[in-house]
Amino acid sequence: PEAKKIIQEWDVKQPIEVDRPQNKEKSSFGWGLMGFILGIGIIVIYYNTPVTNDGIDYNGDGKLDEKWTYINYRISKTEIDRNFDGDIDFIYSYDRKGLVESSSSDEDFNGDFETDTYYENGNAIWQQSDTNGDGFKDYQVKFKNGVFDTVTFINPSTKKAIKTQKFSPFILKSAEVDTTGDGVMDTFYEYDSLEELAKKSNKALQ
Repeated sequence: PEAKKIIQEWDVKQPIEVDRPQNKEKSSFGWGLMGFILGIGIIVIYYNTPVTNDGIDYNGDGKLDEKWTYINYRISKTEIDRNFDGDIDFIYSYDRKGLVESSSSDEDFNGDFETDTYYENGNAIWQQSDTNGDGFKDYQVKFKNGVFDTVTFINPSTKKAIKTQKFSPFILKSAEVDTTGDGVMDTFYEYDSLEELAKKSNKALQ
């Protein structure tokens, strides 16, 4: 009995071990972060694989003159060799809905894509070109419902417009020119149905 009493007293004096609960908030955050990263990975894989190609050989030389690139079975890009020299000189790029959103083209077939065109709802809305190969887009076109509306020539030195032409659906109608290079259009031209000059006026005379 005395030994049992001593053991009981000793047990009472021992510290009680309590299981500490895990930090549920920290654990939940870790699993959430892992799920987020996994979700991004799945989306990237879904929208970028598999990649397939198809196209048309227009002149029968065994090379695709128009090549279509599909990502996850939706069209992503169209590449075209317009002069059949074996080099791509026109590229359409599409959004995730399969609608064309931009294009790049090599207008003089020298290997440099100097013209960029942007689209909205399938229609061209704006275009810019580097006409002399200096890296600056000095020729700009605005479209209205996919049709030529305004052409602007930019001075590479001042980055200001030096000439603006306005078009009807078919022909040149008028133009404004900055003859002094000060950024102000000072000379105005109007054209007839054959694009012959019909009227010229100067701002100083108005």
